[in-house]
Order: sequence, then C-alpha cells, then structure tokens
Amino acid sequence: MLGFYGNKKKNKLSGVCTFIINKDKLTLSNQKFAPFTKQFMNDKFGDKKHKDIKDVKFKSIFRGENGNILINAEEQYETSSSYPVAGPGGGFQSNAYGRTTEHFDDILTVKLNSEGDILWARNINKSQTGINGSFTSTFINNEVYYFINTTDKVKKLSNERINFKNPKLKESNLYVIKIDEKGKLNYKKIIDYKDSEVWYRVSDQIVFPDLKTIIFLGFKKKKKQILKVSID
Repeated sequence: MLGFYGNKKKNKLSGVCTFIINKDKLTLSNQKFAPFTKQFMNDKFGDKKHKDIKDVKFKSIFRGENGNILINAEEQYETSSSYPVAGPGGGFQSNAYGRTTEHFDDILTVKLNSEGDILWARNINKSQTGINGSFTSTFINNEVYYFINTTDKVKKLSNERINFKNPKLKESNLYVIKIDEKGKLNYKKIIDYKDSEVWYRVSDQIVFPDLKTIIFLGFKKKKKQILKVSID
C-alpha cells in the first residue's frame, strides 16, 4: 500500500508513505515515511515561503524496472460563487444564482524504489479550470509523458521553473511534458490551435502503452476529429 501522509488537523501533505502487509497474517511487516525532496519543494514554491500542499488526488500509478513505482497525482478541487439577481420591485436577491468551478492545478510525480525510498520527485506547476483542464499520462521506456492543454504563453518562474496556464477553448494548444528516468523535465507543443480545427480534451483519450500510442478525441461545436500520437 502507498499514499501521501501529512498533518490531519492542518489538512496538508508532507510526503509519501508505503506499507508492506503480510497477506496471510494480515499484519504490518514494514512501513516507511519519505518526506518530499528539496527539488520537489523548489519546483513548487521556488524561493517563496512553503505553503500547504493539499486537495491532492491520485491519477495513475506505474511500475518500472527493479520494482520501481511512479505515482502521478494532481491538485484538484472545486470553488463556488454566487451572484445576486434582480428581485421583485427592482431589488436584488443575494445568493440567487450560483456557479461551481472545477480546478486542476499542479501535477505531483514521485518515483520510489522497491523499498519505498524516493528516487526523485517533481512538481509541474499549472493552473487550469473547466472541461479543458487536467491531464493524461502514460509510462513508456521508463519515462513518463503528460499531455495537457495550455496557452502559448508558458510562464517562466524563478529557479528555472515554469507554469502552464489555463487557455481559452478556442486558443487551446496541446503540449506534451516528459520526465525521464532520472527526473529531468522537458516539454514541447505538439498541436497549435492555429493549425487545428478542434481542441483536444485530454481527459477523453485511449492509451495503448504496449503500442506506445495515445488516441485523443477532438471537438469544436459540431466538428469532431481523432488524433493519434505515437511515442518513439
């Protein structure tokens, strides 16, 4: 078993925990708590004061060579807002209209060895909302790939960090982010919205890891299109 651990009262995360359970006796054989690495904290906060890490949801888990495990998670939460509308006699009724927004923020990636030690951990800074948010990932040749929708203006932060911003639907580019087996991160735009008649919702995809292929569905009003991405 594995997961994140932290301060329950403060509802924030501190690192990754692993538990080995004897399946016959149902007893705990071993446990380990590994705090987030310095590189991970630098990815996320840079020189700024460390804030709470919370609202994290598991997205995928991959097994690599020598029993290594790679965890993908994402900061995901909802916010609600209300707006007054006109009432009888020209007055306003507060909280008469409400809207809920789903947020898909930073991607957390941690690679563990078979003993539960962190080999490396990276944080991909992003802020997205709505139906073109979140990401899809696949694990090929011991490298993890993420596909996201983002704007042309990838923001550069301090300490060689980057931040992917939420695009408008009509200006949604498809990017791929790769983290190699050593934890080095690179990214590239693969579809420019100016060259595409549709936008690709990354949460609607079919992944064929054995074939090193991902199929995306594209939409724009009544137009539909299929995109096949192959990884060498």
